[in-house]
Amino acid sequence: MSNLPTDRSAVHEEWHDVYRQLSIRPSTALRRRLLALSAKALVHEHWLGRSTGAWAALQGARHGRAA
Repeated sequence: MSNLPTDRSAVHEEWHDVYRQLSIRPSTALRRRLLALSAKALVHEHWLGRSTGAWAALQGARHGRAA
């Protein structure tokens, strides 16, 4: 990925892995893990002082298109 910190990239990748697992076999444990990862990603220090455009750029990169 771009210039995201390593720990932030790892959280983002794990979030997508858990989301895929949840779509295959829904469970409370996976829902809780997804919520925990969402919170961890959203409050990461990487986002402090950044506009929402940074988040949109990340999502665009993840899906292979320009934001």
